[in-house]
Amino acid sequence: LSGRASVDRLLATARALTGLALLLGACAPVGPAPVAGEPPARGGGRAATGPRRGASPGPVSPLPAVAARIGAELNEQRRAVERGEGRAALARYEREAQEAERRGERLAAAKAHNAVAFIALRLGTYDKGIRSGRKALELLVAEPTLESVLTRLRAHLLVGQNYRQVHDLAEVRRHFEVGAEASRALPTRGAALSWSSNFAHALASLALASADYEGAVRHGTTAIRGTEERLALLDASERRGGGRARGARAVEQQQNVERLLAQELAIVARAETQLGRLDAADASLRRALALARSAKSGEAEAMTLHALGRVALARNDPQHAVRRFEEGLALT
Repeated sequence: LSGRASVDRLLATARALTGLALLLGACAPVGPAPVAGEPPARGGGRAATGPRRGASPGPVSPLPAVAARIGAELNEQRRAVERGEGRAALARYEREAQEAERRGERLAAAKAHNAVAFIALRLGTYDKGIRSGRKALELLVAEPTLESVLTRLRAHLLVGQNYRQVHDLAEVRRHFEVGAEASRALPTRGAALSWSSNFAHALASLALASADYEGAVRHGTTAIRGTEERLALLDASERRGGGRARGARAVEQQQNVERLLAQELAIVARAETQLGRLDAADASLRRALALARSAKSGEAEAMTLHALGRVALARNDPQHAVRRFEEGLALT
């Protein structure tokens, strides 16, 4: 490649993957990665609507079972979108929400509204996502059970993500910060790590989009620490299993956390690139690329390759940048 054709091609690939990377930051998967037998969370504080740390959440399932159920529901929603069935799933969850409200089943209705908010985010119907997420929060304002608290946390994250797409950054920040504070009051270490990391990830992505690069590094580093500890908890759980073959759910859980960590490393690296810290950015991205491939996540791999292309551009190596951009485009 040379001359004007090279420049045009480079810019076209960069624009395409920039859009993908921003969408991935907005649609980062959410949901806890619990570990059976994990130690209690440290620290004090109260959730905005949840139980005191260490207190009994009332007559609900134990945390690992509740979190596993929420995670399975999220994966079902994600797969529906990936199969091209997003609009049919959206209509189904809207009906489920209405029917549950008529029956007075507030938690079931709120979970269905969250599903609508998640799928609406992926389909680009952001106003619908905001309305549904806010309705979920309204339904659970006085519900103290553990599952209700986790459902409210997911609603805050989804409402913030949808608001981000319509550029209401004040509402984005408000929902993310409320969620981050509430996450620290969850009753186990794994749950607190999981949700705190989710909100730190979201705040890092917001800071990056707002050109607050130091803020992106700060929030992203917090997210990375939490997600690394989540991976360590999963590894410890596997070791306690005595080397037995892992089931499909355990493999999926490991890959979900690896994908999140790859995305967080890429967010920090993109900020480091803007700050001129190219060696640090390159090191983070090489690690992110290995994690994305281990997780078998084409989306996270494409995001990372795009960021590596940006590092190459900053080093005045356009040919290497084009190769990275094209590798990423081939995955989309």
